[in-house]
Amino acid sequence: MMKKTIHLLALGVLLNAGVYAQSVEDGVKAYYNGNYASAVSILEKHGDKQEAAYWLAESYFALGKGALAKAAVDKTIAAKPGDAYTLVAKGHSLLLENKAAEAGQSFEAAIAAAGKKDEDKAKILNAVGNAITRVYNNIDKVGDIKYAVAKLEEAKNLVMGMKEKAVIQNYWQILTPTWQMLL
Repeated sequence: MMKKTIHLLALGVLLNAGVYAQSVEDGVKAYYNGNYASAVSILEKHGDKQEAAYWLAESYFALGKGALAKAAVDKTIAAKPGDAYTLVAKGHSLLLENKAAEAGQSFEAAIAAAGKKDEDKAKILNAVGNAITRVYNNIDKVGDIKYAVAKLEEAKNLVMGMKEKAVIQNYWQILTPTWQMLL
């Protein structure tokens, strides 16, 4: 009887952990809600995924932890230098170093590496727009805000062209905060 109770308790703990496991998407939502520390704790668990590594670096940038963000970017570049998310993270890092021309090349390479699927391309276009809007300000004017707006509009058009309503709602929730930063 005692052995059965222990097995049931262990099973309950495992099931509970599975139910509360958080995804990369949960980390991205935490980021867009301004919960950067929560985003970091969620995304660190998914460090093997390039999308998670990108949003982890973005979360560190937002927390003002440039050294940790740069380390995350460097680790991601070493793992997959041609990955679209890696190239966006590299572009963001270059913008912070005031290297706008090099950043632009990295962003263009990221968009080219995004693939053919509208869903993937929309995510990368949003990431590019997000990276530029996070760095750009009216004083330093690092980056091209018109380019960011164009890429965000392109992402919006791709999302609105998607047929699955659930996918549209999901991406619209992700795109909206970046648009709000521009207003």
